[in-house]
Amino acid sequence: MKSLFVNKKDFVIVKIIIAKDKKNENLYISNNKEDLLSRKEVNKDSVEEYEVKFRNPDYGDNVTIYSNSVNIDGNNIKVDPMAVRYKKFVTLVNDWTFTGENGEPLEVNSNNINSLHPDLANFILDEFERLTL
Repeated sequence: MKSLFVNKKDFVIVKIIIAKDKKNENLYISNNKEDLLSRKEVNKDSVEEYEVKFRNPDYGDNVTIYSNSVNIDGNNIKVDPMAVRYKKFVTLVNDWTFTGENGEPLEVNSNNINSLHPDLANFILDEFERLTL
C-alpha cells in the first residue's frame, strides 16, 4: 500500500546521455548510451552522461504548479501545458550534475534552468513524467 504522505527524501533520478554529431552541428539526447553509440553519425568522443534529481511532488507542490498555470475566466478554464511543465521543473528539481565550461558544477537555479537547450529541458521533463506515472 502506498503511503498517505510523500517522503521528502524520495527522489526520482533522470539519466541523460548527450552526444554531438561528427560535424558538431546536432545534439543527440537519450537515456540509452548504447543507442547513441550505435548511431553512425554520432561522435563517440562527445558522449557525456548527466543526472537530474527531482523530488516527488506533494499536495502543496501540485497547488503551486497548477495555480500558476490555470486561468479561469467565468465558465472557461484554460490550462497552459508549457507553464505546467516549466513550473514542475523549477519546483521539483533538486540537483543535477551539469557543469560549466571550466568543468565546475552549475548551481540549480532558475537562471540556469532557463538557459537549458529547449530539447534538453523537454527530454528531462518527458523522462521525469515517464518515471513518475
